[in-house]
Amino acid sequence: MGAPFRELPQTPPGPVVPPVRVSIPSLGVRSDVVPTGVDRDGTTQSPEDVDVLGWYRYGPAPRDSGSTVIVGHRDGRGQGRGALYALGALSVGDPIRVTLADGSRVDYRVVAREVLDKQAVPLEDIFARSGGRVLSLISCGGVYDRARGGYQANVLVTAVPV
Repeated sequence: MGAPFRELPQTPPGPVVPPVRVSIPSLGVRSDVVPTGVDRDGTTQSPEDVDVLGWYRYGPAPRDSGSTVIVGHRDGRGQGRGALYALGALSVGDPIRVTLADGSRVDYRVVAREVLDKQAVPLEDIFARSGGRVLSLISCGGVYDRARGGYQANVLVTAVPV
């Protein structure tokens, strides 16, 4: 009947190389990136410093399949405008450069920009762990409503590697 069954060795996945810097020339953005996770309320963490961006470390890194999610503040009390203050001004075709911890770079171009009500954010799409490689940049946007706890929308910019 043939040779007995044996498991073939599996090739382990390559090391995760996290992003450490994002540059968006059209906005004048050059920001450090730190790994982030999830807050107690289940939302994605953003760094406290509005000039620093956060990479969702439980999702894909820029060289992996799926959506690399990087978040940042539009602004912050006592800190002023954040790194992603003008995220909504990006246009389709604008370049974005992500520098990785090993010094390599991944260049992207913007393919979509949306303003989404916070209750209607397509989390499964944004945090996809498979499929094509995309970069998802997210910041607050829309109307600021102090009585309702802050901005009522998110700006989502989607970019693909070039």
